[in-house]
Amino acid sequence: MARIDYHAIGQAIQTVLQADAALAGVKVVVEEDVLTSPEEAPWVGIYIADRESAGAPIAAGTQQRFTVRYEIWCFDYRLDIPSAAQARDDLLGKVEVALLKTPTLNGNVTMMAITGGAFDSARTEGGHLMGGSVVVEIQKKATTA
Repeated sequence: MARIDYHAIGQAIQTVLQADAALAGVKVVVEEDVLTSPEEAPWVGIYIADRESAGAPIAAGTQQRFTVRYEIWCFDYRLDIPSAAQARDDLLGKVEVALLKTPTLNGNVTMMAITGGAFDSARTEGGHLMGGSVVVEIQKKATTA
């Protein structure tokens, strides 16, 4: 039976981001602990958020299409708020552009769309850590055959 390898999709996202020249030097992880110190920034973490299906009766030879959401968190660190916000925005933009260039994740999914995101920030000793997420929805098919 075919199954969806959710972690492999996260790794495909990681591969696309690591291959993009604009993201050279950025640490990109899949389903690992969030960054623990400002020294790790700039940092990108890829996490599976949820999945859903339209719901089809289960029977031999059936196909089920799933929509899976991943949250891609982007953090950067700077000494002052304006610089930290600009660095966060630049990192978010680079991630979005890299994803837009590869809408099927090199053939790993049938469809991918950027659907939103959230923002977060923290004052740290000596500076500001600012982050934002890119939420992507992908479609993938599982079959009973």
